[in-house]
This record gives sequence, structure tokens and C-alpha cells, in this order.
Amino acid sequence: MDFLNGTTQRERNKVATRDELAKAAFQLAVERGLDNVRVGDIAAAAGVSPRTFNNYFDSKEAAVVARAAWRMERTADSLEVRPLGEPLKVSLVEAVVDRYASPSQRFQRGSDWQAGFRLMVTEPALRGEFLKGIAEMERSLAEAISARIYVPMGELYARVLAAAVVGAERAAIGHWIAGGQSEPLVEVVRQAVSFAVAGVSEEPGTGEQR
Repeated sequence: MDFLNGTTQRERNKVATRDELAKAAFQLAVERGLDNVRVGDIAAAAGVSPRTFNNYFDSKEAAVVARAAWRMERTADSLEVRPLGEPLKVSLVEAVVDRYASPSQRFQRGSDWQAGFRLMVTEPALRGEFLKGIAEMERSLAEAISARIYVPMGELYARVLAAAVVGAERAAIGHWIAGGQSEPLVEVVRQAVSFAVAGVSEEPGTGEQR
């Protein structure tokens, strides 16, 4: 996870522990299958007690999906810091692809992430948690869109646009995994989100861009 400036060491330690638990849960689920992973296994892999695990997560399913959910939430943050004069459709594309263009290229290096994504969208016990993360991403992205173009929160335009962007990202990932990764995932995501926002207006209704 990103380093948190302005927090105490205790708070940083808590974030680090939560991240270690989420990483351990994800890795064990990919390696063993969800049914063969217990809370105690996750806690042991992270070097903490089961009681500590329960302080951070309500279930093993929530822990497995946690890191994907945290990454999704970054889209709204990225949109909020895009240049104010930038067209909305450009800002939306760049806000999404920002998560895929990191120097580590973690999405390109191996099969664990791909296997984990398949698990999250096919395993019934995980799908619900994954959809919760998507719903939260849509909500926060709709808020960020509303703030950027001065439409009231809850405006249908912002909600529909957020849902379209999130749906395009999911479609891009599924297409990339199914297609043998012939091109970088970041480019597939960029193309898909560009399709979704192609008809975006800068001034929906009476709103106007900041």
C-alpha cells in the first residue's frame, strides 16, 4: 500500500499489518483454493495471531479481496488531482490507467494476479465481497465526478458515468486475461475506458467543469 504521510508510527504499523494479512490471504487462496484456507493459516503466514486477524477483517473472504478493493478506491483519488483544465473524458481515462502504469508492472509479471482475479469473479463466496468493492468504487468515483463538474451528489449523470467507467475496466481485465495477454494490460484498460467515455460532455445539464 502507499506510504501514509502525516500519520503516527502506530497507525503505520496497523496499516502494514492489515496489508500483510491481505497479501497472505490472497496468496494462500490462489495457492490452495479458498476452501482450503483458514483464518489461522492467514494469521500464521502474516506472523500474527487469529485474534489480531479478527481485529482487521470480518472474514477470510474480506481479507482475500481487500487489496483489490483498496486499489479500486484509488481511482477517485486520482481523478481529484487531475489538472483542472483537462477534459473530463481524458481525466477519467488517466485516473483509471494510473493504477496499471506503475513501474513494478505487477500486472504483467506472472500468473498469481490473473489467478486471483479469476477466483474473485468465479468463487461465489468471494464474488459478493468483490462486488462490494466495485460498488464502493462507483460511489466514490461518482462523488469525484460530481465535484469536478459541479453537479449535485446523487445526480444520475455522475452515477451512470461512474458505473460505465468501472464496467469498462472490468471488461478490459476479463478480455485481457482471456486473450492471452498479447498487449500490455494498461493499454487494454485505456482503450476500454476510452470507449466508455467517448461521448462524455463537459457540461451535463447546468453543471460546468471547474
